[in-house]
Amino acid sequence: MRSRYSAYVTNSMDYLNETVIGQAKQSRGNYDTSIQWQKLDICRVLDGQPSDKNGVVEFKAFYKTAEGNLGVVWEESTFVNHNGQWFYESGIHLNE
Repeated sequence: MRSRYSAYVTNSMDYLNETVIGQAKQSRGNYDTSIQWQKLDICRVLDGQPSDKNGVVEFKAFYKTAEGNLGVVWEESTFVNHNGQWFYESGIHLNE
């Protein structure tokens, strides 16, 4: 999760595209590279250890748009461990 957040911060789109699997890979879209990511808060983690097959991370990622508006992405993300590498599989956006 943290490596994908870092990829958003540094606009490493290749890494983001290489670390998705399944339907998320098919539905990936264009990333808004003008967003300035401010902070990542990990709210909850379920599994996700090296010996686990799956993991869930609830997070809030705070950002600022090019126009100066502040926002937050609050999501529960599911990850899959495939041969020792973690891949983003799906996410559910949560509302405050």
